[in-house]
Amino acid sequence: MAKNMYATDPPQADDDLTPPIDKSSLSDERKRLFERVEQINRAWLDSMREMRRAEAEFSVRLFACSGPDDALVLCNQWMAKRLEILAAEQQLFARSWADIVSLLSKATSVGDRKRKDA
Repeated sequence: MAKNMYATDPPQADDDLTPPIDKSSLSDERKRLFERVEQINRAWLDSMREMRRAEAEFSVRLFACSGPDDALVLCNQWMAKRLEILAAEQQLFARSWADIVSLLSKATSVGDRKRKDA
């Protein structure tokens, strides 16, 4: 069995990592923005969990390898899986930030219009 290299398990999505924010005091635009950032954070945590599962699976398989050739093939498979996970994470990151920038620009234009009307 592979030794756990982490002192503790990584935080779970439902762990209380930060003090709660009173969303009732936020404007609707800021609530949407805050919720979007929370979604991005949860997706990132899911990606890290997927990476950890893949690493655990490959480490167990690595200990079962019969020789260096088998280990080399397995390490290549592991790196391919790792790069696949990272590429998906980067795509998510790019899409998410584009969404956030879009939300911010909409909120800014709405705020500008409200100030002009006042």
